[in-house]
Amino acid sequence: MSDLCDHLAGTYRDALVAGIVEVGDVERLDFFLDFFFDLASDHRMPDNLKAYDAMFAYAVGSKRVRNRMCDQYKTLGQVVSHELGIVHPHLDAQACEELSFLFVSLMHAHWSFVASLGYSREHSRLARTAMDRLITSYVSDSRPAAAMQRPWDRDG
Repeated sequence: MSDLCDHLAGTYRDALVAGIVEVGDVERLDFFLDFFFDLASDHRMPDNLKAYDAMFAYAVGSKRVRNRMCDQYKTLGQVVSHELGIVHPHLDAQACEELSFLFVSLMHAHWSFVASLGYSREHSRLARTAMDRLITSYVSDSRPAAAMQRPWDRDG
C-alpha cells in the first residue's frame, strides 16, 4: 500500500513538473494553484482521485501509509510556501506556512468531496477563488501571525 501511495503521488508530481517546465520562471504559484484545482487546461490532474481518497481511509489504520502521505503533503506544502514567499516577499515565513497548510487542506477536502461524495468538478473554480481570497487576506494584513502551533507539526 505504501508503494501505491508513492505511485499515486508520483503521477501528480510528474504532471505538475511537466507543467512547471512549460510555465518557466513566471506565474508558477498560479500554475500550482490552477493545477491542484484542475484548472490548468494543458496539464490536467491524473484521474485517480477515488484511489487517493481510498488511500486516506486506509491511512487511518496504517501508520506507515499515514506517515508517507503526511511526508508527501508536507513536501507539497513546503513547495507552495516557497512559491508564496517568492510572489509575496513581504509575507513572513509563518504566514507562508499557514497559507500552504490551508491550501493543502482546502485542496484535499475539495477533491474528497468530488471523488467520494460526488460533487461536481465545477466546484474547482470556487475552491481556487477561495484560495486567492485567503492569500489576499494575508497580504493585506501585515501583522505577524500568532499561531498556537506551527503549521505541519503532528501529534503522532
